Amino acid sequence: MDRIAFRIKKLRELKNLTQESMANRLGISQNTYSRIETESSRLSTARLMEISDILEVPVNVILNVEEPIYDFKNKTKNGEKTVNISNHFESHLVCREQVEFWKSEVVRIRTERETLLEIIKNLTLSNENRPKI
Repeated sequence: MDRIAFRIKKLRELKNLTQESMANRLGISQNTYSRIETESSRLSTARLMEISDILEVPVNVILNVEEPIYDFKNKTKNGEKTVNISNHFESHLVCREQVEFWKSEVVRIRTERETLLEIIKNLTLSNENRPKI
């Protein structure tokens, strides 16, 4: 299964929507919609935009096959379940910031380690050159 088709299916399932309800909202048969999720049918840009509107996610969430799909918390809005995706993006940004912070810490600690090793080496050499009593 194509990753985009897989992402559409996962996002639909996370919203507790059936293939039939998606098909009805798209104005197509359930069989035709099923072919979208199994990639037996080509997905047009217009159809992709319709699907993203129904799933209430930006198109880039569907297309970004490198990003994992997280199990978003379902909220009820006017009796209809919606996917709260903003928390995902916020937590994703926080995670990236943390990763960048820890990368810089690793570089800083390695530099500090090299400096300390150099100091130890110099101290050891100076002690060896000291006259013994």
